[in-house]
Amino acid sequence: MTAAKDAQGQAAFGRFTTMTKVFDEGANDTKEVQDATWPPDVEIILNRLPDGADRSYDLSVAVAVDDEGRVSECDGSPSIHETLKTIVCSQVQNVNYGVMRSADGKPVPYIRAIRATFTADNES
Repeated sequence: MTAAKDAQGQAAFGRFTTMTKVFDEGANDTKEVQDATWPPDVEIILNRLPDGADRSYDLSVAVAVDDEGRVSECDGSPSIHETLKTIVCSQVQNVNYGVMRSADGKPVPYIRAIRATFTADNES
């Protein structure tokens, strides 16, 4: 296994977030109490969605965050339309995601995923 590195070859950390579904043991059957849906980090309204998208279009980009919590890089899969990737990255560029600290308490840069949802403006 190889340690993660950023674009400059320095050690990189990751922020991992997970979600748990909750179930209630009912009298007849196990029932789901709440559907586990993860809200997007960014919601963007467009005049028109990309071809093939019905009501919304979701994508994820990777964001490198410096040791002060600022976005230093943003990129996504080559399969993501470049314009949409640019829109998402421009929206998150000035967000401060907070400082992450190593086990010894020092601030460290890290990578996190950003989920974006595009919806169409129904009034256009």
